[in-house]
Amino acid sequence: MPFIALDCEGPITLNDNAFELSEEFIPYGNKVFSVISKYDDFLADVVKRLNYKAGDTLKLIIPFFKSVGLTSKDMEEFSSKTLSLIDGAEQMIKDISREFPHTIPAFIISTSYDSYLRALSKKTGFMFDNIYCTRVNIDSYNVSSSEAMLLKELINEIASMDIPEWEEGIKGYSGLDDKNSKIIRRLDEIFWDIIAPMPIGRVFNEVNTVGGHEKANSLKDISKNLNMPLKDAIYAGDSITDVEAFQLLRSEGGISIAFNGNGYAVRNAEFAIASNDARLLHIIIKAFSTLGNAMLKDMLKEALNRTESHSATQETLQKILEGFIPNEGDYPCCISNIVKGSYLFLTTSQNMDIVIKISAEKRREVRGKKIASLG
Repeated sequence: MPFIALDCEGPITLNDNAFELSEEFIPYGNKVFSVISKYDDFLADVVKRLNYKAGDTLKLIIPFFKSVGLTSKDMEEFSSKTLSLIDGAEQMIKDISREFPHTIPAFIISTSYDSYLRALSKKTGFMFDNIYCTRVNIDSYNVSSSEAMLLKELINEIASMDIPEWEEGIKGYSGLDDKNSKIIRRLDEIFWDIIAPMPIGRVFNEVNTVGGHEKANSLKDISKNLNMPLKDAIYAGDSITDVEAFQLLRSEGGISIAFNGNGYAVRNAEFAIASNDARLLHIIIKAFSTLGNAMLKDMLKEALNRTESHSATQETLQKILEGFIPNEGDYPCCISNIVKGSYLFLTTSQNMDIVIKISAEKRREVRGKKIASLG
């Protein structure tokens, strides 16, 4: 029996909850989060820092949340108030929750905080027990007034920094130019020499961010608990935090889909969807639940390999997926309207640049430039 797993932010919601919390509660929070997020990419993807994983931005930012007095209640209320689903996602999640448990188990694997995923669970009815996410009780951490003052000074310093940049493919610090080397090395000092030894620094060891290899571990955990092989899984994600999950599924023969993915996601997923809404993903999940992994993958690959760009035409998608449209009352429109303006690719070395370009354009269009630029 197959199983479904979805990332939250991207395939289901429009938010980047941690970014939005930073923007709302931390002075210059959008800039601070953007700098730290790019630093996160450097640590996870370039130097591969020991015991560090993509998405650990969510624990690096917690000391700054505490310095401004953010509480668990604030996080829960803000998450409920700002939760925003991509068009078609609520119907997709309700369909999965209502119909699939009897035939196919479904899970969400998200780097986001549990306060945000609880808001999603309440809104859509998706079982919170089937959600893997970053669990943190921010009220259990404290900062003194002097520590809060220092952290606020560091906020101002980070906000004044340029967002670090580097050439693709560099292997470490030696690949940085002087300007960006200074930025990265100062961030190293801030987090590992200044904040880590502080009492609040224990958050770096205690919070287990569900990103990077933890998403892959979550898939392994689901597979073990259900006694289902990973080759019978489908997973959709959109960012650097999904890379290891994509790599795991590809190695095991499962289906991996980058949904409006950034470059990290597209390079590592087998398929890519670029779309204004979740309906095409929903239809593919319906087809997956009926046909199973092998038959659906064979059908998609056969269709996508017919074109030079390895992209399905609207007519091809209609032919493959016509029978899997959800009930007419759910989507009172024909398949051509659902797939119009959507793209489905089999990612290859030949089409990688164009798939990344189209996915990035759709990502910016759907989620906005600020969120789309995050790793």
